[in-house]
Amino acid sequence: MRLLGISILLFLYSFHVFCQCGKYLDYRFKADSCYRISSFQEASYYYKKCLNYKEKQRVDYYYLAVSLMKINKNDSALYFYRIAAKEGLRYTSTQSFYDDDIVKKNSNLEEWKKTISIVKKNTERYIEKVNLNSEFLKTILEKKSLDKKYRDSKINLLSTEIKDSLWKIQKQIDIDNQQWLKKEIKKNGWPKISKVGAEGDMAAGVIVQHADNDTTFQRYCLSLLKKLWKSRDTSPKNIANLEDRLLINSNKMQIYGTQYETIIVNHKIIDLKLKPTVDITCLNKRRVALTMEPVEIYLESEKKKCFIKENAIKVNQLESLNDTIYNFFSDFKLIMVGEMHGTIEPAKFTIGLAQVLTRNGDSVQLGLEIPAEEMAKFISEHSDSSIYSSEFFMKRAIDGRENYAWAELISTLNKNKKVKLFFFDINKKDYKVSGNRDSLMYIKIKNQIQKYPNWKIITLSGNIHNMIKPFRGNNTMGCYIINDHELNLSDKLCSINHCYNSGTMYNDVGNGLELRQIQNFNSIYSTSVDYENYLFLYPKTKAENYNGIYFTRYVTAAKIVNE
Repeated sequence: MRLLGISILLFLYSFHVFCQCGKYLDYRFKADSCYRISSFQEASYYYKKCLNYKEKQRVDYYYLAVSLMKINKNDSALYFYRIAAKEGLRYTSTQSFYDDDIVKKNSNLEEWKKTISIVKKNTERYIEKVNLNSEFLKTILEKKSLDKKYRDSKINLLSTEIKDSLWKIQKQIDIDNQQWLKKEIKKNGWPKISKVGAEGDMAAGVIVQHADNDTTFQRYCLSLLKKLWKSRDTSPKNIANLEDRLLINSNKMQIYGTQYETIIVNHKIIDLKLKPTVDITCLNKRRVALTMEPVEIYLESEKKKCFIKENAIKVNQLESLNDTIYNFFSDFKLIMVGEMHGTIEPAKFTIGLAQVLTRNGDSVQLGLEIPAEEMAKFISEHSDSSIYSSEFFMKRAIDGRENYAWAELISTLNKNKKVKLFFFDINKKDYKVSGNRDSLMYIKIKNQIQKYPNWKIITLSGNIHNMIKPFRGNNTMGCYIINDHELNLSDKLCSINHCYNSGTMYNDVGNGLELRQIQNFNSIYSTSVDYENYLFLYPKTKAENYNGIYFTRYVTAAKIVNE
């Protein structure tokens, strides 16, 4: 009895210390909170405080550097970014590296080049290690896909009998996955990040999390994960998910708030509710201890995943869209397609979109982000040879648009009698007109809408231009159009952006035109469903940069016409 009392006191003491989270966690929580609301002056203050404690991490140096850069203290930003680089700062994909604000803004500055190159090498070494285990990664990702086969929320719409039958199959899949992973762990240890990448590590975590039939295996894996976390070689989400799941399944309260129940009304998920959680007032501080986002952001992200699962429409072939896709777009007058330049898939999708609209009786105007003066020869002759010999495709490529995918798009749709092509990027003479580039492109598109009021219009442009919210404080082409009261297209405009998981692209992100490898650029779109290609629209109540997304799991570099 005495031993039991001492154990309880020790537990309460350690739990009290944990909830207090220490000074480091207090400062880290405040720093992250300020960073998320763009209060970078305050964020930099608290990140500096974090560095006084032994618990500090390389991400503290990184976020301090970003915060200082945002308030124009570039010398100090470089100092702390350099420390982060020496501590091993790296990104999980080349896409993440090139998309980072620090890299974008400073890669051409002489004093930053050496440090950025260190981070790039750290990233390349990480990716190289992951690629050495690509066969294992391929297998475990297939296992993860099977893990979700009958966990789809749409299963709830089926009869109880069918649902029970499918769940029985899913349980057997889970057991087979567990047996396979047990053998792998026994042979090679946990599939850690430095060996198989973040995606492989998380896939293993999902398999273990669903091993509720074998809690001994779950607890063993949890002990491995806690050891790996000391060297940051596993995702903290694996630890939080598994620990919480074990607690909830033992009728205890969870610690990190990862487990929730879905609130379903009329076969639709309308909300998520946390399962019983210890001391919820300290929940976000405990999550910060594992470098996890606040629970409010986590639940919002999970709701978004649920929404995508319920509403994603599978696309089998980008160039040959079916009538389900036609119904998806039929109510819209203007469809703005956004892309990362130098990729094939957006052009293919645009061809498919124009063809399915015209096949169903619509007449279509297709506008491309190309200056009309650079397509003068084609506008005059309308032949295939005039496409390739036009100034736009003959000139030295600048940003990747000057590619065969765009040329073939023009060639294909030029043969469709129900499609009219126009070009809306600004000409050289337009630079003399007051106004920015996006406002001038908007006017050209507006003129076409007014010229052919009963036609559908599709535009293909870079994915900043078709945003329907301002970008970095500046109105975009999409903003001007959606706010034009004369056009009155707010309910008739669909702006969609291309998202992807991995592949190649040929474009310029600040280092000149180059072929870039995209390594498993995981996002909510790549992890919500297993479709190779799909479409979905956000609910109208959500204020997003776009109305929707077209997702392709792979993206392919488009070859430049005049290389």
